[in-house]
Amino acid sequence: MKRQRSNHKRDHNRAKTSEEDLSLNPSTLLQSQSASSIGKVRPHNEDALLSLSTQVCLQAQQRALGLYMIADGMGGHVDGERASSLAIQVTSQVLLQRFFDPLILEQPSPSGKDIEALLNQAMQAAQMAVLERVPGGGSTLSVALVLERQLYFAHVGDTRIYLYTQDGGLQALTKDHSVARRLVDLGQINAAEAQVTPLRNSLFRALGQGEGFSADFGGRALEAPAKLLLCSDGLWGTLPEEALAESLRADPLPVDTAWKLVHAANAAGGADNISVIIVDIH
Repeated sequence: MKRQRSNHKRDHNRAKTSEEDLSLNPSTLLQSQSASSIGKVRPHNEDALLSLSTQVCLQAQQRALGLYMIADGMGGHVDGERASSLAIQVTSQVLLQRFFDPLILEQPSPSGKDIEALLNQAMQAAQMAVLERVPGGGSTLSVALVLERQLYFAHVGDTRIYLYTQDGGLQALTKDHSVARRLVDLGQINAAEAQVTPLRNSLFRALGQGEGFSADFGGRALEAPAKLLLCSDGLWGTLPEEALAESLRADPLPVDTAWKLVHAANAAGGADNISVIIVDIH
């Protein structure tokens, strides 16, 4: 009996030591919530999303990993639903197999250039899948990949990725691939006019749109506390950015904010499908 008590004590000491080691090496924490609604006008929801936040602890070393994606389908409800779902499925499969799996197996962390190349592979795979399996369909796609306090993202279409901080406010990290945005860049219309023109919904770049496909890529260091907001145009096209920023500022955690934003967009008319992912980095 003494030997058993002694072993238990040693086990307790080892556990305590491990806890102390972890406390000396605090990791970034990712907390997320997603919400999606058909809206009040459209008969089907052509949006699709994936939200994955995880913490990997191996040999007393912690890593925060996050994968967040939103896609908005085009081409009629059947083709739109299939295209957006396929975009999420194919892209996540590539990233889970080639990014998450190696990190879990304790392989060295890839460089930023390697991660951008991997994101490009995933986007190209999604493009080929939509072209081959949903002819006539298309989809936007915005992808955010978080490794500890480093963000990498890929984007095509007009779904958006925002970064919110208390000091910097709400900042759009992606640029819409819409005709309206192109006209703003050319100085032919202003931002207010772009919000109401029918050309706001006309995309010149998206998954499924012929040859010469390319996506935008970016990355930046994250200073905690911060929040990421990924959303379809059913949100940002209905609520002003000031309202989005206020919701993120007022709610310290994303537990209810995603659904609050969806409800607010529906209350403002719900003219399109509405999808939201909020990620709290702390």
